[in-house]
Amino acid sequence: ATTILPWGSAAPATTVTPYKGPLRATMACSEGLRAFPFLKPWVAKLDNFIAPTEIGNTEGSLFFAIGATTVGKNAVEAWKHDAFVAPVDWKSKGGHIESVWLGPWAVGGLKVEPGPGYARMDVNSTSTDTSQMGGRRSTGVKLQEPALKGYAANAIADTSKGDWARMWSLVNAGSELELLQSCGTSVCKIKFSDDELKVINGSTHQYRIAQFRAVIEKRIDEYRKLGHVWAYEGTHSPMEWQDLPISPSFPAKFDTHFWEPSDRTTFGYEMLDAEPGHQKPVIGIFSRQCEKRGTGAQSYTACTDIVVYNNHYFDFWGRLVFFFPWCDVQVALVYETLDIDQIKESRVVRVLFGGEMRNLMALLLETRLKHMHMLGF
Repeated sequence: ATTILPWGSAAPATTVTPYKGPLRATMACSEGLRAFPFLKPWVAKLDNFIAPTEIGNTEGSLFFAIGATTVGKNAVEAWKHDAFVAPVDWKSKGGHIESVWLGPWAVGGLKVEPGPGYARMDVNSTSTDTSQMGGRRSTGVKLQEPALKGYAANAIADTSKGDWARMWSLVNAGSELELLQSCGTSVCKIKFSDDELKVINGSTHQYRIAQFRAVIEKRIDEYRKLGHVWAYEGTHSPMEWQDLPISPSFPAKFDTHFWEPSDRTTFGYEMLDAEPGHQKPVIGIFSRQCEKRGTGAQSYTACTDIVVYNNHYFDFWGRLVFFFPWCDVQVALVYETLDIDQIKESRVVRVLFGGEMRNLMALLLETRLKHMHMLGF
């Protein structure tokens, strides 16, 4: 503690205790060790580190990062509605990650008139790129009035305002619209399934923005209704994503795997811009759900983030977050996995690019854990 003597005053001294940050999980919690003995190696690391991590890959193109941190007792509720922007110091390129919980998807989906295209925008409105929070610049791409005929009265405001609007502005950033307009049947720099690609290429340029949005909204709605996560290039059917292998580094006690939550109504987005000006930013739209498991002293909370659509690089993106009570705090154990399409190109690419991706995943998870460390206190 520090004693502060008031300058030129007879007032009593003030004692200030320096801020030491959130409490840490320690090996002294005998209740936690009895209920969750598999956490012992992670808690041992937490004595010295805020966010210890491990990285690897479970098969050729499927990479993972696993890590832990200490969080407060109210962290689950904070995580459910979390939003943050944090720097990702990858190759000193000034990268960052933006993660925002959006809330419920509008039940009932879209109501549109038949036709070659539609859009949820005002007549002659201009798409925007808000690559920095609060900033806004025109992309110069305008939707024509015929695309809007019969649509405006049926617009659903829930997914066109606030943070939803921010998400759509990232998806429709100027550089993304250029890639969309140049997308062809043989080469397309935005990720689609084969059927989605036919829809995009079947539209004239003035309608492509609307069809792009319809593709994403269909993915969101089908996950909400059916639990489907659609694959990308060369596919015509949903993924069997629940069967993707999980690293043995994650506690085998729970026979852990990705699962289809019964409640799939709320969504969020992440924008990962790891190398501005070099790699394209990845926009991932995820569904976040949490559920209670176990009983008594062995009860805990398990959450999933299942990405239903991302526009670049990843064939699958998912996350498991488990919150375990640990005396006065909780231990958050996080598992993140990416199926990286570039790694599938050749063995040489796997060797050269694989190490970089593992390091990026470790940095990304460490960034996320350091943010989570402040939750719930």
